[in-house]
Order: sequence, then C-alpha cells, then structure tokens
Amino acid sequence: MASAIGLAEFGHDVVGYDIIRERVRGLQNGITPYHEEGISAALQTHLASGRLTFVESLAEAAGSAEFIVIAVGTPSRTDGSADLSCLYSAIDALLAEEDGLKVSLALPPALIRVGKQAKMLLETEGSATPADANLVKLLARAFAVRKAILESGSLDQGAAELGYGRDYAIALTRVSYLAPSIVKSILGGLQPKTLSATPLVRTPRLPYRWEQQCCLFGAA
Repeated sequence: MASAIGLAEFGHDVVGYDIIRERVRGLQNGITPYHEEGISAALQTHLASGRLTFVESLAEAAGSAEFIVIAVGTPSRTDGSADLSCLYSAIDALLAEEDGLKVSLALPPALIRVGKQAKMLLETEGSATPADANLVKLLARAFAVRKAILESGSLDQGAAELGYGRDYAIALTRVSYLAPSIVKSILGGLQPKTLSATPLVRTPRLPYRWEQQCCLFGAA
C-alpha cells in the first residue's frame, strides 16, 4: 500500500488490488491496514483526487496497466533461500486474467554463500561492462529498507532492524523509487559515468516523475 501511495505521490495513476477483499474495501474508504504518521492523510488525499483507486477484481486492476508491481511476501526457507511461491502464484493469476501479457524478470538477483557472508550475484546479458558494485549495493540496501519499513509498518522500526539511522533510511527509501530504466542501467553497468552512489544517496529532492529523474542523472 505504501508503494501505491508513493507512486501516486509521484504523479502516477495507480490502481491497487489485494486478494483480501475486506482490506480492499477498507482502503476504498480511506482505512489503512497499519498505522504510521501521515499515511492515512496521504491515502485520503489521493483517493479524493482520483489518482489512487482500489478494486476487488484482478482483471480490472491489470486491464489497462502500463506496468504492474507485484508486492508479496518472500519469507526465507530453512536453507536461507527466498520462498518465491507467492510471487509465482501472483504471476500465474495475472497470466490467467490477461491474454498475451508478457512478464519480464530482468537480471534476477541470487544470494550466494561466500564464507560466512551471503553476497548478491547479478548476471548480466550482452554487456561486457561490469556493474558498479557501490551502486548495486546502494540499490540492494534501498530495497531492503523499503521492504523492512513496509513489513514493520514503521520507518523507525524498519531502519532499526537494519541498523540504519532515520535520515539514512529516508535517503535510501528515496533511492528505492528510482525510475526502472535507471535501475536497469545500473544493474547492467550502463548508467552514465557521472552517476555514482554518493551523489545519488545525497540527492535531497529526487524528482517525482521518472522522466525528470532521467534528465537529472542523464540517463536514457
């Protein structure tokens, strides 16, 4: 839900769907499933503007979408790998509703065990340029922070779980809403040479619109 509100805040028209109908009806009436300062007001603002809506039909939610964000739980198995069964079920449901829907999973990350540490492995295709390790680590931290905040329902708690201060967690959360094209270019090692981790995380006011982000960072 926080991602839907954030995308609406960035100027996108968002249609939300959940398999729990009671949750959808609550959101339609401006009732959030968890409590955090400012989130209820933001929900009601975007509901009133019509930029954010919630529906009980997956077909209705996905029918005219330019892109689809799937947000499901991926708990850890006993061997440390992620349980992606909910993700696969969601994709199957989308494919059943939408004839000709193309689902792309680009540059899937995998955790590999190196000594006592788990490191992220990213396989790129058709690119001889290695990805910038610092930028990739920044993206991984950013998405981890956003996930922790969404799961805990609290910015402070999510930041504390990962050992980050509040200000750094806020900066990382901004990075987690980078335009998909910028994220893809970073993972593929194709980002502009002027784009590096430190300036990115220190950008105080990241533009809401993705095309403005691309102009700011000189990305295609």
